[in-house]
Amino acid sequence: MQTSWMLTLTRYNFDQVVPFCLNASSDMVSVCFKSLGRDAAGVTLRNPDKILAMCEKVPKQGGFYDECVSGALNVIVDFWGPKLGSQAQEFCEAVPAPAQKQCFTILEGRLPQLFGV
Repeated sequence: MQTSWMLTLTRYNFDQVVPFCLNASSDMVSVCFKSLGRDAAGVTLRNPDKILAMCEKVPKQGGFYDECVSGALNVIVDFWGPKLGSQAQEFCEAVPAPAQKQCFTILEGRLPQLFGV
């Protein structure tokens, strides 16, 4: 939830929060970017295109972009409902390679939680 506070302090300026995440202790940098993805999904009301535009601000090295995508996908799945339909699938389809494969892997792993499979 630290990124939520950082976004509040920066008036939801994702560009300003990225350096804060990069300067976090080494064991928390990935967590910070995953949290930033969670926030991106929340502030965009789970809009895949807007989420990806925000995650694009995250560095690709170190798997940080993948963490942002993962955090956003988890929010999409957690708020799945009748009106969301195929939003999680559409999100993963919009994610550029190679992060797309990981997105679908995470989604596949979350499906049993949703459908009791």
